[in-house]
Amino acid sequence: MQIGKITGREIRTNRDGGEDVVLLQVEVSDSDDIQTAELYRGAGVDCNPPDGSKVVLLGAGPAWQIAIAVNDNVTPEGLDEGEYQIYASDAGAKTANVKCEPGGDTVINNGTDYAVQYTELKSAFDTLKGDLNTLIALYNAHVHTALSTATVSLFTPPTGSAADMTGSKVPSVRVSK
Repeated sequence: MQIGKITGREIRTNRDGGEDVVLLQVEVSDSDDIQTAELYRGAGVDCNPPDGSKVVLLGAGPAWQIAIAVNDNVTPEGLDEGEYQIYASDAGAKTANVKCEPGGDTVINNGTDYAVQYTELKSAFDTLKGDLNTLIALYNAHVHTALSTATVSLFTPPTGSAADMTGSKVPSVRVSK
């Protein structure tokens, strides 16, 4: 077992020729000792650790190493028991994160607002807006026969709603039912 520092990477077919994998170039003892190792990652997780990340190398046979347990040098944040966080990093800082909380909540980028199913909300909003505009049109069209001879209008008739919620859509966050 060795510990090294990542200096580069490429995606290439693994040594068995069966699949494309991430091959890391790792500096082990000095800048002249660069070794290539296949990045082994957990099921369901893809990552591309940045240069400078520390990695544990394990020998997996003659002239073949695998890289496991990558540390990207980002200072860990305190997570409560049972919490899990996935994040992207650049220059040693988190740039985006998803935190899964034990109660089932998922928090994106430390967000304090809520996600909605925009398409369904917009459909309901448009229906409500259409119903309101229909009522306004009916109200404006009605005539009081007793007042039909009046020459002075006591109020300005209401106009239809121009409400629009398209600005509330966040295209970078997508949810499903």
